[in-house]
Amino acid sequence: MAVRGRTAIYPIKIDQTTDSSAVVDYEHKEVHTGDAFYVTQVDEVDNGGVTSHRFYPPNTVEWMHFYFIIEAQAQILIEIIEGITDVLEASSGIFNRNRNFSDALTTMGHERQLSAGTGGTVIWSWASGGATAQSRTPALTRQSGELVLKQGTKYEVRVTSSVDNNNVSTYFTWYEHTNVEN
Repeated sequence: MAVRGRTAIYPIKIDQTTDSSAVVDYEHKEVHTGDAFYVTQVDEVDNGGVTSHRFYPPNTVEWMHFYFIIEAQAQILIEIIEGITDVLEASSGIFNRNRNFSDALTTMGHERQLSAGTGGTVIWSWASGGATAQSRTPALTRQSGELVLKQGTKYEVRVTSSVDNNNVSTYFTWYEHTNVEN
């Protein structure tokens, strides 16, 4: 059996141990080719305080396929804002998910701030967690469906705490590839 690709026919690989077809999902392939990246951070945020992660996809042919996990000890509001007007001060904290490749391969800029960004439109929001900073009522969201970020558009993932001393853990991951129309 074979699978037809854009320019060739490729045989389906069979696992030698189980005789099952060996299929790798696209995100996993991007990790192996060095085109997947991540940012992670833990902040202690007080009532009304903000931790802000700003992402700056370039205006190129590379499309950013974006996923995230955010968890806090207590109540938070998470918002994704598209079209912020802030200027990237210094890109930092980005790592390649394949540690055999350079962290500098990404074309997307990232920075973390402790204040809200300026302008833009809220395109996604989520409120979660209990009113006290206890781990038995944590706030958690895992965006398992990817969000493809618009080229040349600035984004902010803003997390606002509703209690004092709220530990907020963030994990953002994305892979980059050139879109090919079918």
